[in-house]
Amino acid sequence: MTYQTIELTKEGRLATLTLNRPNAMNAMDDVMMKELAEAFESLQTDESVQVLLIHGAGKAFSAGGDINLVNLIPYILIIALSLIGMHAVMAMTI
Repeated sequence: MTYQTIELTKEGRLATLTLNRPNAMNAMDDVMMKELAEAFESLQTDESVQVLLIHGAGKAFSAGGDINLVNLIPYILIIALSLIGMHAVMAMTI
């Protein structure tokens, strides 16, 4: 699947998810939240993936929610529920 704001790659048991809005310090907008939910759902059903590495493109992991948007709460809940049962490793870009 092609995404606008994230990149998802798989290599063996490892999946790598990159937040890819470096010009906005990877702030999460509605598009990114939707794409994250879709990616997490696809990973949850992929039994070959055992580890998920999440990192941010550019200088920051993520500035958090995009302050220009106030309707992110439903997407945050979807992502939280999608993570249940999945091991996630979060790494900051150094």
